[in-house]
Amino acid sequence: MNSQKLRNLGYSLIILIVWTSFILIVSARGRSEPGQISVLYFWTKLTSVIAGVGALVLIVLRVFKVVDKNRNLAYSFLGVTNIALGLYGIAAYLLHMINMAGIHDLLLNLLAGVILLIDILFFESIFSHNNPH
Repeated sequence: MNSQKLRNLGYSLIILIVWTSFILIVSARGRSEPGQISVLYFWTKLTSVIAGVGALVLIVLRVFKVVDKNRNLAYSFLGVTNIALGLYGIAAYLLHMINMAGIHDLLLNLLAGVILLIDILFFESIFSHNNPH
């Protein structure tokens, strides 16, 4: 596997850990009154929307060969972030922390992340022109 791909995925995980830590710290400090939107929900929703739109834009740019998936940190970061958001959504739903509408939003992030990471990790091996079959 390309060392640049691995480096980008590693940096993406580090950035995601820092961002998640920031969200958890801000959410723990923020107090929401009954009837108000919680700070954690606000940051998760904002991150979900930005990551989803960003992934969609990068997928379109990738189709038109504007973005190189092997050298683009944003491509890797949005793939990892969308996967993490989708997995968080599944876990939160199973733990009864969010409702059906909440998981539907985050499953879109999971789909976008899967598309990006499959493209990064497996596209060449799936569609190899040197395949003897």
